[in-house]
Amino acid sequence: MADLSAKSFAVMSANPQTDPFLQQFEDIIQTIQRDINVLGEPTSDRSAKRRALEHIQSETLLKKPALNPQVLFKVFSSITRSTLRAVSDPVEKCRELSITIISGFVKNVDDVIPFLPYIIPTFTSRLAQPEIVEPAEELRLLMTQALLDIVKKSRHGFAPFVEDTIKILARTLMDTYPEVKKESCRLVIELCKFNVKPVAFHGDALAKAVLPVLHHRHSSVRIIAIEAIGAAILVDAKGLDDCLDTLRSMSMDKAPLVRETLYTIAHKWMLELIDRYTYGYKILPLLLCGMTDDMPKLRAMSVKFMDEIGALYETEWESRIKDEMDYTDGWSHLPIHWLTLAFQFPDRPRVGSRHLARDNMQKVVAKIVEGMGNWTVEVRIKSAQMLGAYLTLTEDQITGYVGVILPILYKILSGDDPLVMEEAARVASILGNYVNADATLSLLLPQLAMGGGSTTSFRLGCSRTLHGLIHGASTTISAHASRIVDALADKDLVLNENMLILYEISRCVCELLLKVTTIDQDVSFKVLMILAQLESVVGDENMPGYINMQKKTNESLVRLSSLCQVSNVESLYGLFFENAIDTLTATHTSWTKHSAELRVLETVVLRVGVAIEPHLSKILPLVCYCASKERDYEVRKSVLLLMIKLVQVLKASPSSGRALSNDSETLLREPRLNSVQADEQECVGFLNVSLLNTTLERDLLPILISNIEDDEIATRITSLKVLSTLLDSDIDWNGSTLKKLYPELLKRLDDAQDKIRVQCANIWPVYFNSVCRWLAKMASSYPIDTTNKLTSIPGADGGVVEIALDTVHWQTMIKGLTIHLDDTNPDIQDAILNALKAGAQKCIPKEMLSEHLHSVRAKHRTTRYIDDILLV
Repeated sequence: MADLSAKSFAVMSANPQTDPFLQQFEDIIQTIQRDINVLGEPTSDRSAKRRALEHIQSETLLKKPALNPQVLFKVFSSITRSTLRAVSDPVEKCRELSITIISGFVKNVDDVIPFLPYIIPTFTSRLAQPEIVEPAEELRLLMTQALLDIVKKSRHGFAPFVEDTIKILARTLMDTYPEVKKESCRLVIELCKFNVKPVAFHGDALAKAVLPVLHHRHSSVRIIAIEAIGAAILVDAKGLDDCLDTLRSMSMDKAPLVRETLYTIAHKWMLELIDRYTYGYKILPLLLCGMTDDMPKLRAMSVKFMDEIGALYETEWESRIKDEMDYTDGWSHLPIHWLTLAFQFPDRPRVGSRHLARDNMQKVVAKIVEGMGNWTVEVRIKSAQMLGAYLTLTEDQITGYVGVILPILYKILSGDDPLVMEEAARVASILGNYVNADATLSLLLPQLAMGGGSTTSFRLGCSRTLHGLIHGASTTISAHASRIVDALADKDLVLNENMLILYEISRCVCELLLKVTTIDQDVSFKVLMILAQLESVVGDENMPGYINMQKKTNESLVRLSSLCQVSNVESLYGLFFENAIDTLTATHTSWTKHSAELRVLETVVLRVGVAIEPHLSKILPLVCYCASKERDYEVRKSVLLLMIKLVQVLKASPSSGRALSNDSETLLREPRLNSVQADEQECVGFLNVSLLNTTLERDLLPILISNIEDDEIATRITSLKVLSTLLDSDIDWNGSTLKKLYPELLKRLDDAQDKIRVQCANIWPVYFNSVCRWLAKMASSYPIDTTNKLTSIPGADGGVVEIALDTVHWQTMIKGLTIHLDDTNPDIQDAILNALKAGAQKCIPKEMLSEHLHSVRAKHRTTRYIDDILLV
């Protein structure tokens, strides 16, 4: 310090006339000399030091008008030693004043380089120690700001002190005070700007020192920290490896300005780094993050950056890409429907951008795929978005890496966060657009067939990936339609019990049919069988995916009908009906209740509708076989239920009814009503729906009468239920049938099983209703029988027409029923009472009934029931 002062005075004394500021300098020194002495005296008290510093400040820096920089330089040369000694003073105010004075002189003098050998060591002793020496964070900030001013002022002359400054930064970047961190980052930027070579020796350490600041909670701190790292990497790129993961995480920062700064720095690296193409695979993912940013502004900015980088690439590698630049074709290679996937590019990415992306494919793809498997949802989403943007740049050149990309898509789409799955599906669509379907399908379809060890989730991922590939592909995928359909038709897949897998199959088929323009018959039939299997699936709206699956299936059927040039879905099923039945019945001898063919058969048969009439000869033998006693109960029941629905469909077609009638006895005798043993109501419903007003009526009654007397209790019960249903239906019963029926009902009243007797007694009211309807019809058709004594008349065809019941029939019924009014079972007595009341009210001759009741009244144990009837 003494040397610095002596040199200054020597200069001033050499030629006092040439220095116009000498007298001013001497006056100032004379004014503050005592203060300088006080600061240099160790025994001075704190108040004296504080007053001395304040006086020096007021006489120099705060002087009005301001002193000339040359005078300040000379004054600073005289007070530097004393002032720097106060930087370590125990009194905070003294330290603050000394630092403020030093900072003020640094800002106002023209040259600070002569003072650096004294200022930097002092600051280093206060800021670069392992433990905090300066306890006041405001003073640490002041010293850091002063150091920043020194670097700006000295510029390249600061080189000898870079190492000490980096030691300071290693501590100040870890400071707890955010403002100190920010000033330290600015200091890093200034160092890298003016002292490239000296900082290059420490660039790696400098970048690592700034790295923790990126995690600060204040966005302003993170922004300046990114800029500091950007400056450090430009000086020495070796530190990039340690910063990459943290920088990539910054692409998901919630503050837009932080992300904007990150993308700007990455752009700057790709333009200014000397070996930028060596590090391109590390920097390019940061720009991909920008191209997929949530904010449109940042996306557009990043795309612009990528375009500028591509332009530089074209300039530097002109000879390499000249031919390709002459034949660029914009977006013409893409289908119109796909342009919405093209991110933010206003046109096809320029040749330079595409080549830059292709040069780094191996490492970039590996890093992105690694990110897609990250444990955090945000990273997986961002990585999937990056891959989509990268595919837009690499286009079909990515084909060689499809084997790396597809497995991670399977994994994500097998079940992940919905947002991750959405992005992965988008990637699959882009992949399908650029990569030849032969390459992707050769890898995907075997995996879909193997199912990853038959795991449902893996197949789900494969099927969703397949849908994405089909969705993104052009109409050229028609050439691969047969391969895709064969894979989807695999029984392990299409017969899977998982509804979500079935939904994905329906999506794949629907998407495929939208892409193809023509389709041959073999493929059409396979597609139809897939759709029939999907349509036959039993479910409800509470099952996830069921409603959507059915919707997609219906859309596919309509589209397939159009491709096959038929008018509707029914015609489509009719077109392939023979093939479908042959395919389904190939294994009918081994069908069980779990066989999907049963459900598919029902779908195919019912979908054909009335057009099935020419094919009944093919269906009915199958029904007879499957409804035989030797088959499983569930199989028999399923077939009978199918017949319910089929005959209901055919009711509107008289010709179809006649065709069924020709085989009715076979149908009814083969399954036999006793085939239903547990769930009887289905058979009842079958006969109720299918036989009303059909020609089966004449064939049914003998079988019913036979089954009423069957040895099996369940058969007798079921037959009575069927009979009750028929009597209560709209069938127009004739007199002959009614006369044949009532003796059988009277006989069942003597059955050994009381529950059958009660059931039979309950049939009589509906029997009387049928008789009443028949009599009313006959009375309107043949009014000549006014006395009810003529029971039959000649018919128009030469036969006999029954128009009434004669006395013998009425007496037989009355006597047979009256006996059971005295039954020991009260339930039977009540049922017979209701039956006779209903008959008396509707059709039984009252005189005949009354006469008989009076004749037997005395013979009954109780007369209550007879008396009730006589009151009617």
